[in-house]
Amino acid sequence: MSAQLQAQPATLPHIWLTPEVLPYRACDLCSHVQGAGPQRLCTAPALTWAGKPVPIIFARQRHGGCGPDALHMSAPWLKA
Repeated sequence: MSAQLQAQPATLPHIWLTPEVLPYRACDLCSHVQGAGPQRLCTAPALTWAGKPVPIIFARQRHGGCGPDALHMSAPWLKA
């Protein structure tokens, strides 16, 4: 590799190096969501704690059950 190509990643704009944190848009479309704003809760049966809804911030963490891929998302228009 040339020295020019090796130095190139250091010249990338900062925005490309820092991932953007997006809101949980899938939760806005999901029928399991309850509430609004930061106090939203997830009522997906597979994710409830002792039958009680969990805060979305916990359900949507990388290893929180639903995760960034919204695995337990439910909506009338979504096919199984």
